Amino acid sequence: MKSAQLFKNVEVAIKEISSNKSGLHKHHFFELIYVLDGTGIHNINNNHFDFSKGDVFLLTPEDAHTFQIVTPTKFCIVDFTKSFFSKNTHRHEEKMDVSDFFKRLEYIFHTITM
Repeated sequence: MKSAQLFKNVEVAIKEISSNKSGLHKHHFFELIYVLDGTGIHNINNNHFDFSKGDVFLLTPEDAHTFQIVTPTKFCIVDFTKSFFSKNTHRHEEKMDVSDFFKRLEYIFHTITM
């Protein structure tokens, strides 16, 4: 089984899949998956969930998952580590300000779905 790595605290990507290319794989980070278009079945830890436009999945580290694509599908995928929400030790801030991140994420969701 493949195991994906994340080299930043957060990455945002749009992925289009017309057939099941991912195979069963794991992550060592969190993954938020928003279905922008398409239908299929999402297998998470041997549990099967039908998906369609507007569905959201949150995967935790070590979840094993794969997609069975029924119609061509477009995802917005946000990968992040738990340290993304930790305080920034380089700037000596008590709390990390994630408002800019969520504003950018909201912009992506609104622009890509229109």
